[in-house]
Amino acid sequence: MQRINVFRSALMPVALILLFLCYWPTYIVPGLPVDALQKAHYVMVALFAVLIGWLNGARLVMPKLALLYLLPLAVYLLVFPQILAVTTFFHVGLILKVFTFSLFIVALYSVLRKSFNVDNTPSLTRLFYLILLLQLMFVALQLVFGDTTWLGWWNHKEVVTPWGKRAPGTFDWVYSTCYFLTFFIPMLLLNSVRSRYKFFNAILLGAVMIVILLSQSKTGYLATVLVFLYLLIFMWFSGAVGAGRIALLYLLMAVFLLLVLLYSGIELEYISNFIDMVTRGSTDGSTYTRLYQTKLAVGEGLAYWFRGSPDVLRGVVIENAYLDYLFRYGIWGLVQYLLFIGLLVLLSGMVAYRAVQQSNAKLIPAQTAVIALCCHISMVALAFYSLSAATADAYKSSMWTCFVFTLTIFVYHYALKSVQPDSGQNTCG
Repeated sequence: MQRINVFRSALMPVALILLFLCYWPTYIVPGLPVDALQKAHYVMVALFAVLIGWLNGARLVMPKLALLYLLPLAVYLLVFPQILAVTTFFHVGLILKVFTFSLFIVALYSVLRKSFNVDNTPSLTRLFYLILLLQLMFVALQLVFGDTTWLGWWNHKEVVTPWGKRAPGTFDWVYSTCYFLTFFIPMLLLNSVRSRYKFFNAILLGAVMIVILLSQSKTGYLATVLVFLYLLIFMWFSGAVGAGRIALLYLLMAVFLLLVLLYSGIELEYISNFIDMVTRGSTDGSTYTRLYQTKLAVGEGLAYWFRGSPDVLRGVVIENAYLDYLFRYGIWGLVQYLLFIGLLVLLSGMVAYRAVQQSNAKLIPAQTAVIALCCHISMVALAFYSLSAATADAYKSSMWTCFVFTLTIFVYHYALKSVQPDSGQNTCG
């Protein structure tokens, strides 16, 4: 018997999943370890997505491309038998995490498949604006109130530091928040020159840039610059409408950020100190730590290339996803992660390029192409942010990556693959 969909709006089930993912107060239960609460968040988000799928009357369907998320299992099955004598709950937890991600992808894809098609997919952008506005509002609260108990329900990182305030949003780590915000950059850029609400989008884009600027994340700065350059090149070669106006907007944004720096009083002493230390052949604490971790990960990873370093069980952390996989699983781990990231970028790039072409030909709505671009740029950013941390495995950012990956698959199957030449009436401004 077919279940009844209890949601009247197509956006409602996806909105509930995203709101739970991004804004559930993870640390509202006092006294429990931070890592335990974060791990519980993985499971809760996946189970919540399954519940929403059931209430939505969706039939669980696993897309073939979702098998990409099972890649780590191949490495685990290759490495774990060699360390069977020291296998702990840590190793079991890694396997459970893979299946948790897969369960979330299946549930979310099934909800998208049930609720959306080529005609109403553009309405998802309204939801993205809501999710972005909530994040910007939370960052504003952190900047105003600083470290407070009630804001700490969503984030356990300090807001007030010796170098000024750095608002990490609801994603704990500032670089994770920067990575999250990157998804919205193509949407805000394109709608700043092509939509009826140009000024509103320009204001939001400026707010996103200020949040990234205040993050004090060197990785965030570098990744954002590279993402902007890549987006302009991608749009130019794909023939996207408005590429020339986007280039002009880039110039205006640079002037805007310069004026903000000159007249807002934002403290950038940490940047000048970093530059001064580099010119003197020294490094700051963060850079020194990462250089030490790089040396350790490469040395241990090559020494134990067949099964990973035994220091993994001693709680050693490597803040670089590529080196972290080398350190944990040897050469097999590094190859797996490079393949994983490469396929994410390639797959999302193919979908985005085809979406732009379909949009130019008036075969799909323009906002569907924008969504595809957001997904691709987010995956490109993931490749950069992986140099600083295991963003694809870390707390909320990992589930956000699952969401973007699932959305990419959905856009391909239900807004591109199913498009026929005679469906040219589906357009939007």
